[in-house]
Amino acid sequence: IPIGYPKIEELVNLNYKKELDKTNIIILFAPSWGEFNVLRLYGIEIINIILGLGYKVIVRPHPNSFRFDKEVIAKIEIIENRNQECSLEHPNQSSMNSYLESDMMVSDWSGAAYEYAFGLLKPVLFIDAPMKKKNYSDIEMKNLPMEYICRDKIGKITKINSFENSLKKILEKKNWKDKIKVIRENYLYNPTNSIDIAIENIHKMKKETNYAR
Repeated sequence: IPIGYPKIEELVNLNYKKELDKTNIIILFAPSWGEFNVLRLYGIEIINIILGLGYKVIVRPHPNSFRFDKEVIAKIEIIENRNQECSLEHPNQSSMNSYLESDMMVSDWSGAAYEYAFGLLKPVLFIDAPMKKKNYSDIEMKNLPMEYICRDKIGKITKINSFENSLKKILEKKNWKDKIKVIRENYLYNPTNSIDIAIENIHKMKKETNYAR
């Protein structure tokens, strides 16, 4: 049944209702978690580059990073205390405000990047870090996941040594909203009414079950 993804619909509705009055650029840094996550590999470097460009950065680590990347988290807390343009979002503080307030996301292989892009039509700058799964079978290589093939369609992929230049370029481009909307239509069912369609189908299945009895 082609229903869609209700979480995307929630973000679409939130974005529609939220009107922001701001002039400064806000970057959401939201890496995934794992051995090669970019928070661990390049987190401090990324944060310092963003701040050095005069932008605000909201760091939204994966909840597991607060358990397994404590050394990096401690360094970010020091930066946060020294610079009011840097804020660290703890798991108990997490909300959609950082999604709504930001202009773009920096990530690696996080699935949150696609919720962000498809829900809010905002671009993502992907750091070219190793994939979460390194050993793919021949069958898997012929059927790569959407998260692999869509990366350069909803944003850009960059090496860490080109991060600053790539960040500037992605912000200079103004047609991301239209471009991502087209990609969303190609990959996602019913981005604005998936909940209604889900409810309709549940009622339909319940009705058919009752008739069958």
